[in-house]
Amino acid sequence: MRKWLYGSVMILWTVCPFGIYAQESSVTGCVVDSMSHVPLQSVTIVLTDTKNTNNSYSTATDERGNFQIHHVPHAVYLFKTSCVGFRGLEKKIIIQKKIEDVGTVVIVQQPVQLRVVDVVAQLPPVEQLHDTVQFNAGAFRTNPDATVEDLVKKLPGVTVENKTVKAQGEEIKQVFVDGRLFFGTDPMIALRNLPADMVDKIQVYNKLSDQAELTKFDDGQSTKTMNVITKENRRYGQFGKIYGGYGNEKYLAGTMLNVFNGDERYTLIASSNDINQQDFAAQDMLGAMKRGDGGGPGGEPGGPPGGGSASIGQQSGDNTVHTIGLNYGNQLAKNLYATGNYFYNVLKNYNETIVNRQYGIGTNVNQLFNETSSSNNDNYNHRVQMRMEYNIDSLNAIIVDPRLSTQTNDASSTSSSYMNLYDGSPINRAQTKSASNSEGYDLASSMLYRHLFNLEGRTLVVNVRFNANRTQSDVLTQSVTTYYDNAVAQNDSINQKTFFRSPGHTLGSGIAYTEPLDGRHLLQLSYNISAMKNESDKKVYDYNPIDQLYSLLKDSLSNVLSSEYVTQQVGLGYRTKTKSMNIIADVAFQRASLHGDYTFPARFSLNRDYSNVLPMVLMMYKASSSNAFHLMYRTSTASPSINQLQSVMDNSKSTMLTTGNPNLSQSYSHELMLHYSFSNLINGSSVFVMLNARTTNHYIASSTYLFFNDTTLSDGTTLNKGTQLTKPINADGYRNVNTMFSYGIPIDWIRCNFNINTGLSYTRTPAMTNDIVNYSQAYSLNQGVVLASNINEDVDFTFMYNYSLSYSKNTQESSLNTHYYQHNANFRTNINVWNGIIVRNDITHQLYDADGTSQDQHYILWNFGIAKKLLKNQCLEIALNAYDVLHQNSSISHIETSAYIEDTQSKMLTNYVMLMVTYTIRPGTL
Repeated sequence: MRKWLYGSVMILWTVCPFGIYAQESSVTGCVVDSMSHVPLQSVTIVLTDTKNTNNSYSTATDERGNFQIHHVPHAVYLFKTSCVGFRGLEKKIIIQKKIEDVGTVVIVQQPVQLRVVDVVAQLPPVEQLHDTVQFNAGAFRTNPDATVEDLVKKLPGVTVENKTVKAQGEEIKQVFVDGRLFFGTDPMIALRNLPADMVDKIQVYNKLSDQAELTKFDDGQSTKTMNVITKENRRYGQFGKIYGGYGNEKYLAGTMLNVFNGDERYTLIASSNDINQQDFAAQDMLGAMKRGDGGGPGGEPGGPPGGGSASIGQQSGDNTVHTIGLNYGNQLAKNLYATGNYFYNVLKNYNETIVNRQYGIGTNVNQLFNETSSSNNDNYNHRVQMRMEYNIDSLNAIIVDPRLSTQTNDASSTSSSYMNLYDGSPINRAQTKSASNSEGYDLASSMLYRHLFNLEGRTLVVNVRFNANRTQSDVLTQSVTTYYDNAVAQNDSINQKTFFRSPGHTLGSGIAYTEPLDGRHLLQLSYNISAMKNESDKKVYDYNPIDQLYSLLKDSLSNVLSSEYVTQQVGLGYRTKTKSMNIIADVAFQRASLHGDYTFPARFSLNRDYSNVLPMVLMMYKASSSNAFHLMYRTSTASPSINQLQSVMDNSKSTMLTTGNPNLSQSYSHELMLHYSFSNLINGSSVFVMLNARTTNHYIASSTYLFFNDTTLSDGTTLNKGTQLTKPINADGYRNVNTMFSYGIPIDWIRCNFNINTGLSYTRTPAMTNDIVNYSQAYSLNQGVVLASNINEDVDFTFMYNYSLSYSKNTQESSLNTHYYQHNANFRTNINVWNGIIVRNDITHQLYDADGTSQDQHYILWNFGIAKKLLKNQCLEIALNAYDVLHQNSSISHIETSAYIEDTQSKMLTNYVMLMVTYTIRPGTL
């Protein structure tokens, strides 16, 4: 199989017609915005003969930014562009072939001036540019010390919650700066480190995949992206800040420095603190930070299929954070752009948690679980990413995108838990200690080649993808568990070490060919092949008192397996477009095979073959320059991960066991997405509407068994009364619907911007408890209001109010039906009261209420600061900041599943006062 796959990949790569250079018959090209690289429509193109100026030829770009002028005699011409809001471009070109492709023409935005006086037309807060929503930063004023995150929070339809940025109801996956990737795919690094006063515009759009951008054929694999367009006067020079603070044995220090010279840009960030300030998303490919205790791997029902690097936001508890990062980008040559970034972070977390859980399984609805634990988790991440875009000539281009991530994690925890009946009768008690060391890496690279033929629309794109990854962990687990049966106590102890190794790699390739039928219609043929191979070696050893080593192998908890998952997909697509509408339809046939070899403790193999038809339909309709409608239907499949396929038990929690399921199959999903956006250029108002619906067959759900009596399994394993065993299963009936409505408008008479957001969601999740199928149905209503000042730099305030109401209903476990209510009100001010004296307030009121829980909370978190600006341009600031003035900070989370309701209370950062010094670097200060 491997030889055949490698041969297929090489054949696909070698068919690239590197040597094809067909002659052309007209002048062609594409015009894009210099910052966003968004194609521009209605740009006038004029060719004027330099020897005979009476000979001129003109046209205008279409909705894709493309233009074509036919029957142009060979000569030297002056090439000119003209478009409102953009600077004109002029250059000489020589036309001496049958066709001349001038490539991508980049033009620069400029303010619109009225008549000949120095009055600049005020741009509206929101504009609709094709499928891009553009916010003009000048319409959302912030204080001089604000970050891009502070600016983004004022934008209509955009929210920032729990270190996650959402726009029009979808999560932002990456942030660009002037059309170029900034520190990889971590939006928070850009939003929290870049100053707001450098921003001219912010754009939000669905970035097409590299292949789709090159073929002009949307494959449905877009990424929600935010592009920060900087002001022209901030694209040259140095800017940033250096800061430090100390108080109450707490500290904070760091720097952010940008050196911009047009396209050549360097950014350095570094920080260290022990006040829970985490301005990035940590990568957790090992799953060690999610587990908290660093426990060994096991079958995690509902987990992500396949590998990959999960992102982890702010951690509860006390955190000490160290970071350093460097981002570089430069136009190395006219046809070569390169960018790269490196980021290193250390996250040391100490946490104390109390978990209260109410189970509802069959008629046993009154079982209560409580766990008190403390944990230490030290995590270390390195990530490197590079990207090279090389236009060999006007017909051929290559994109190379390598990346590497590594993680090391050391964790330890102690916990004490009990499970009782509602009347207080004990079921079990457990004391557990664990310690682990884990490490892993993820290396990925892709190379994409594109060739344009002599006929406009005829393209060939070939890509090769490679991924190699490895995770390993050593886990020590020690526990003593007491089980109660009719007041008779029985003790059981565990003292074991788990050694886990899991290497894997993926190799894939694809080819796409587009053929124009005429100027409006386009066909695409595609073929993709991918092979993913993973290995898993898990060995569990009991402590041997004779040699005082962990040398007694436990076959029932150990296994060795390998799996190979091969997919082939053939697709046929069709695109038609008019001036206002673009429709794409694609259908693919996918053939997948899964082969697994189990070599320990017993030898056996499994083989699964899957055949699926995957349709996709996309419609984009733009009725006018102020509104756009986007509708997409697509299907997808997902395979179970190697952890979910392991038929081995994980007893790192002695009373809550997990295992895998080798009989899992693919899941198949249907998804419907609808977006509508409208901007009124007269009054500055904007409307965004989003609807997303998904249904999944063979959903990977969880099956939980609670044993009411001592039970011996088929493999000889004995489980005591009160023990739980959870494994993944396939179940139909998963449903999810999300809607969002957003409206924003400037209120001139109070010089503020007003935004309102409303969201409704419904989720239906199948699960099984003691062989009883239960569907957990969750309904939620979310409403938010933002009132943001737009007065001047001296008065900056933002009021935000969010309200959520959730209701869960279960088809079998009515005892788990609950209502959940939460509201959050936040008022932030930054006021220059007099001569550089700044007063800052950040007040949050949190209210939490849930049925059936004693953990209701109501608190006010008040942070206060006063600062003085000094030196030239007020570049030095001395500030005294107080955190949690009222000593009320608290943290409680609430989750509901088909088997239980859980409330978790975590340790929080306590009150402190800190003296801060900040030096702001502006152009000309260095």
